[in-house]
Amino acid sequence: MTSTMSGYTISDINSIRPTLNGYTPDGKQLNKSIQHRPQRYMILLYAAANFVTFEHHCKGDRGRRGFTLYSLKTISKSLQLDFDRTKSSLKVYDDQEKKDRIKKRIGKNTTYNLTKKGTLHCEECIKNFLQLCEIQPSAWEAHTENTRKKLDQVIAKLQKMSEKEVERWLKKNPGGSSLGFAQPTKEDEKLDLLLQKIKSLS
Repeated sequence: MTSTMSGYTISDINSIRPTLNGYTPDGKQLNKSIQHRPQRYMILLYAAANFVTFEHHCKGDRGRRGFTLYSLKTISKSLQLDFDRTKSSLKVYDDQEKKDRIKKRIGKNTTYNLTKKGTLHCEECIKNFLQLCEIQPSAWEAHTENTRKKLDQVIAKLQKMSEKEVERWLKKNPGGSSLGFAQPTKEDEKLDLLLQKIKSLS
């Protein structure tokens, strides 16, 4: 184990923690359609396997080393990453094992570790999450839970209107101006592309 096997550090994990946990970089809750659980659980395992500060949590002999769900829960608390060591983690790691990103060793204490493919996958995820941190806060507004609630309220309001009333409303509120955001900017487009890319890395 090394502290900077790929150049990524605990500081990098701390930088992307809010987004991994479902918040914008400046702390607003993301809408529930943006979930990063698979990436979060994989990056947690990556941190466990690569940072010397967590070496004592590793179980097993040389060549059969790995981390139990219990030890990953402890590490997640240290990194302040949301982690459920029951059904959620079992499902994520089983799915990742099918993609040859995880090596699971079943025994008295079942352990998990990354394959080479899994390590490369995590490094790609971290790289993209770090790029998310560079996006301006204003671009995130459309993806927040608060905006989703406002949008739901507007949709409910429009559904009660007649066709003519809807037409009048749309003329008064072009481009969603009533929700507080304007036409998409380059930053908005960059954010959307990054979120789509990260979703594809699940």
